[in-house]
Amino acid sequence: MNAAFTLIQICELTGLDELTVTRYVEREWLRPVTRSEWDQEDLARIRFIVELQQDFGANEEAIPIILHLVDQIHYFRGRMQDLAK
Repeated sequence: MNAAFTLIQICELTGLDELTVTRYVEREWLRPVTRSEWDQEDLARIRFIVELQQDFGANEEAIPIILHLVDQIHYFRGRMQDLAK
């Protein structure tokens, strides 16, 4: 089972403020379980977004495109694993 985090815990773990994380949700870069419950997948996605911005210089227009492509890769990887069974 995935660990559940609060928004405050997510902010502490990522070094982001609540406004920034809330903007990520509003832009649909994140889809938390609820506004008050976050899981490991959400935490990893936030860290990935921060890495894209800070380490690779990705701007706000590029982030959703990159996230969509990564989501597709994960989806098709899962489908291939299902077919291999």
